[in-house]
Amino acid sequence: MPSSPIDEETIATQLAAIRAALRTRMDGSVAQSMRESGLDYRYNWGWTRGYLLELAAQYQPSRQLAEALRDTSVRELLILSTMLFPREELTEQDVEAFLEKATNVELQEQLAFNLLSYVPLAIRWAEEVVTDRASDEAKLYVALLAIANYTKRQPEKPLPEKLTEVLDSYVSAEELPMHCRRVAYDLQVTLEERTASNE
Repeated sequence: MPSSPIDEETIATQLAAIRAALRTRMDGSVAQSMRESGLDYRYNWGWTRGYLLELAAQYQPSRQLAEALRDTSVRELLILSTMLFPREELTEQDVEAFLEKATNVELQEQLAFNLLSYVPLAIRWAEEVVTDRASDEAKLYVALLAIANYTKRQPEKPLPEKLTEVLDSYVSAEELPMHCRRVAYDLQVTLEERTASNE
């Protein structure tokens, strides 16, 4: 069931409250450390995921609020958008819109962990991306992460046989970034262990 529409004034008030909350707990050392490791955001308050989860828990999931958060250049707001988007409303167009904003590894991981791995439609999308051998590395990474996280939470749910067949090609693909290959390998091991335990 779609979330109830929220008027623009309420969205603006919520955004202002979230921004004000971020300023109360700015951690410059965390932000600096992220910059040094290559995660360079236009705006970064240095909040940990745990603190962001606490902040997200203060709000009802809302498509309008999540889209407003996503339409920013602030690290924390981009991550919060994946936490506050109503999972039952997610469409493939929404997945693509989130991917467009997930411009680095951290945002890609947060998108997969917070949102996509909980939504059957997103898992089907991810399976298609992986089995169709997507050339877009960011999209492939998000898809692999979504499936891996879903598989750990839902060990009894079957996955397409074709998925298992293509993972080996990703593990050995030297042209892929190591983080993609690592997730493909971890997923491959998980699926092999699941198969062995069912025999």
